[in-house]
Amino acid sequence: MAALGGAFGCDQGFPEKTKPTGYIRLLGANVSPTQPLPIGGSVELAFDRFLLPVSASRQSFLVKGVDGRIVASPAVTYDPVARTVTLSPQAGSAWLEAGQSYMIELPLPDYDAGVSSSQIGGVRGIDGATLDPASQRTIGFSVSASVPARTPPPAVTFCRDVLPALESKCGGGSCHGPATSRTLPAAGLVLTSASGIALTAIGRVAQASNTGARSQVSAPTVRFGVDMPLISAGSPGDSWLLYKMLLALPPSTTPVVKRLKCDGSEGTTPVDTTTLYTAPFSQAASADERARLGEVVVGQPMPYPSKPGAAEDAAFGDPLTEAPLSFDQLERVRLWIAQGAKLEECGACEP
Repeated sequence: MAALGGAFGCDQGFPEKTKPTGYIRLLGANVSPTQPLPIGGSVELAFDRFLLPVSASRQSFLVKGVDGRIVASPAVTYDPVARTVTLSPQAGSAWLEAGQSYMIELPLPDYDAGVSSSQIGGVRGIDGATLDPASQRTIGFSVSASVPARTPPPAVTFCRDVLPALESKCGGGSCHGPATSRTLPAAGLVLTSASGIALTAIGRVAQASNTGARSQVSAPTVRFGVDMPLISAGSPGDSWLLYKMLLALPPSTTPVVKRLKCDGSEGTTPVDTTTLYTAPFSQAASADERARLGEVVVGQPMPYPSKPGAAEDAAFGDPLTEAPLSFDQLERVRLWIAQGAKLEECGACEP
């Protein structure tokens, strides 16, 4: 791996196989001239492409007053499952005032000012693609005290919301269960227990992403995925495991209710993710975008279907015949990572 890292780790531009193709397009936002933001509310923007995590920053989403001056420095969070960026007030910082008008501006790279293709210069796709210059890049809106506040994202728990999906869909056969006398966990990754995840996933560099010069996690850069951790607590956009799950074609059927319950889950009903967003967005990435993701997140999708196209939970006793994680399951994993990837010891999981 060291020799491979030497070849790729010093290249500061986008790799040849991920040369930018096409443009990123803004699908919509939860604010507009006719859609005010509630006091203390968050702005949501949905995109059609997976974003380069390091480009989801305050420099790519400018909050301005009607006079064109920057008036706020928001906290920026990125959801790679829904491909949505949220701009929220930072703790202890001034935010937007009721009765005032504002705009969100999405800048493009200023090549005339010397910005090169290896620099950010605005929001970028995982292959370096930029926003479509012809698309809407300025969104005007006002803040209103009469608009009801949104319900904050639900708090997820490992035993109730995350482990049942990992246990049923990632731990069977020779995949990511514990070692036995006949099998070892694939890539040394154990996803069926809190201790396994703590030791093999959280803060651990993914084997397939370890193309840098050293065998350790590094901060996100302009090259997507280099030395990316399997799970980066607090940062789903920098978590290789989530992208492996997003490689799989989502199930085409509505998931059935039947699911595993893990001891310590405080009930079998997982948190509701249907009200997380109001901005228009597409639950499933396009086939072209999954192909782009597959160029940088190598290997098979996760979970790998031994019977592609099998209906959700069609063979509940055999995790390898089940469909990939549904959008709701992916959002629960994403929320768990965003909320710090907190672990708790769970007992046995069973129907």
